[in-house]
Amino acid sequence: MWPPQIFAVVACCSVLLGSPAFSDVAIGRRAFPDQVITARALMQHAAGLALPDYGAVSDRLFENAEPSVVVQLHPLIEDVLTPGSSDCRDAIWLEGAPGSVNSNSNVGMVLLAHLVEQLSSMHFNDYAKTHVFLPLGMTRTGHYFPDLDPNEVIALYNTNDDLVSQTANWFYPISGLFTSTGDWANFMRAILAGGTFDGIRILEQSSVDEMLTMTTPVNNQLAYNSSIGLIWREAEANPGWLGHTGAGSQMTHVTEINPASNTGYVLFANEGLVDSLVGPGSELNRTIHEWLNQLDP
Repeated sequence: MWPPQIFAVVACCSVLLGSPAFSDVAIGRRAFPDQVITARALMQHAAGLALPDYGAVSDRLFENAEPSVVVQLHPLIEDVLTPGSSDCRDAIWLEGAPGSVNSNSNVGMVLLAHLVEQLSSMHFNDYAKTHVFLPLGMTRTGHYFPDLDPNEVIALYNTNDDLVSQTANWFYPISGLFTSTGDWANFMRAILAGGTFDGIRILEQSSVDEMLTMTTPVNNQLAYNSSIGLIWREAEANPGWLGHTGAGSQMTHVTEINPASNTGYVLFANEGLVDSLVGPGSELNRTIHEWLNQLDP
């Protein structure tokens, strides 16, 4: 299955948040020379990067490859952000200055994954496996399809209910993670436990606290009118529940945890773009929360 951006931020936090210079790590600049784009701004969707539609940016961003391909983020991540490059388009940026609006950007999440690679000298796939998946016992999880048992990977359907084949793509850090409900439960348990699982620590408690400390943006363009910490969000419809959603052409996903009650749930659907049916505020989501509220504390 296909979880969203909250995993990418855990990988980035495990590299960055222990450093006193975390908030000053410069990711890049644009037409605002006095505005430094930081890793923190990327994790708060406040870097001024947009979520452009297909056709508004270079087609190379959306090219699919065989699932056996190990996708490289470099050099395309630099090319799409470098003025004068044949892959750079103005549509990659919002009009306002960095920090003036909070708006989801998948390119920003790819940039975070590239930052992990630069700071760790490891491919993002390998970093994720070494520092998150294996320590959490997530043996049925991976970005790289050949690492998985194909007999255990669910069939995928597009929005026309047509069966589609597995592919690899450049956005894999936030749209190409295969996992199981059991493995993802281990991930949620680690976050609820302050960054530990079965005695193994993947994040410091302070890092988890920072990820889950919500602020409400003044100029908020986040889905579900959400507050945001570091990628983790709190939808207006579900106060106290922190998580994320994801919807692509082949998969839809909702994760929410409640640190106060030490509970959480995950919903995976192998059909794309049905977030309006399963996301916060939907009838199904309200039913899930009604059931969760009946559980003994």
